[in-house]
Order: sequence, then C-alpha cells, then structure tokens
Amino acid sequence: KILWIGQREPSTGLWVLPLGPTNSQSPAPPAELAANAYTITSKQHLIQYLHQCLFCPPKSTLLKAIENNQLTTWPGLTATAVKKYLPDKCPATDKGHMKRQPKGVRSTQQKLKEKINEMKEKREYEEDMRPKRVEEKMNHLFFKLGCWNKKEGTMYVDPTGKFPLRSLDGSQVVFIVYDWTSNSILATPIKDTTDDSMVEAFEKNIEYLAERGFKPVYNIIDNVASKAIKAYLTKKKIAFQLVE
Repeated sequence: KILWIGQREPSTGLWVLPLGPTNSQSPAPPAELAANAYTITSKQHLIQYLHQCLFCPPKSTLLKAIENNQLTTWPGLTATAVKKYLPDKCPATDKGHMKRQPKGVRSTQQKLKEKINEMKEKREYEEDMRPKRVEEKMNHLFFKLGCWNKKEGTMYVDPTGKFPLRSLDGSQVVFIVYDWTSNSILATPIKDTTDDSMVEAFEKNIEYLAERGFKPVYNIIDNVASKAIKAYLTKKKIAFQLVE
C-alpha cells in the first residue's frame, strides 16, 4: 500500500513530500519561481530603488561595478540609466561617508598659546647660550667675586629660662652662645640669671673663643641685659645690639 507520494526536485535532486493530503495526480511545482512584490512606475524610481538596495554607494562606485559586469542580473540597472537618473549627491550616501573632525586640533585656548610662546622663548634662550663654534672666541667671560661679610666676629647670646629642677652642682639655667665665625654652639650651665652669674658666663665663653682665635667683636643679646653686662662688654671692647 502506498502511504506517501512525492516528486523529485529537478534543480536540487531532492525528494519533496507534501505535509497534507494531496491528490496523487496534482501537477508538480515549477522548478523556478519569480514573484514581483513592488511595482516601479518610472525608470527614475527604479534606479533610486536599486541604489538603495545596494546601501547607497557613491555614484562612481556603482558605475564601476556595472561596467565590470557585476550587476548583470539586476533588471534595468545600466550605466546609461544611472548617469541619467541618479543624482551626483545623495543624502543617504553623504551621511554614510561622513567623517567627524577630531576636537582640539586647532584649539584657541589662551593657555595653549602661552605654553607655545614659553617653549619658543626657552628654545631661543638655549640657542643664545650655545654659540656657534666660530663665535665661541667672542663669548669668553671672566669674573671674580669679592665678598665682605659683616657677620665676622659676631656672637649671639640668649640664656634659657629656669628649669623646674636644679642640678646636683646647683645649676638651673643654661647660658647659650652661638659664634658665627666658628659656627659653634656653646652651652654653659649657670646657677641663675643674676648679674654675677651672667658676667661670669660671658667671661668664660669669650676667653674660650679668644684662645682659639675667634675673639668676638660684636654681640647680639636680649634687650633685658642689665647695666653690669653692658659695662662688661664695653670694657672688653665688644659692641652689642639689643633685640626685641
């Protein structure tokens, strides 16, 4: 008993079997089938339609493809028709070939101009400081620096305040001396800040510096210096200056 009847496809050689009940004597389907889904009323509309089907290439590109026989199966698409009906500039073609200009290529910012000018000035300065071989003989410079230092022989004195505890030898204050010439700092412990203790500390430190060739000639001291200290410095021929 025959359960299913089908026919062989001439183009592919495959068997085609119907899914529903059919008459065994029905005619075979045609080997090739063409359907027209869109009606073109004019040659100009046809060319525009086919151009859009090709994703709107440039007119010159389309003409090259036609002349190269790459579109022979497209009905009505000839070089003559394209030259006559397709405009040279199409909005869709222009939009598809646009390139955005990068930003900041020709910036007008003031900071950028200032930086460029600064680089130019620096380059010109370096060129001026590096003369050519021929001009080197005319660019020799000799100089000598003489310096007279007013701080030579200057001594700074400032006693600390009283410490909360007294040492075993009875000292409670430190007498600080800085000698600028020798760049030395001397610290002498004293009992208190009375005139006798201060004058004794002055005498001890001045003699110490004088023995080593750094006798002070100018003393900068706190403005609370007593008359006894001023008299002692005047006696030793040491000028002094009181600071606030």
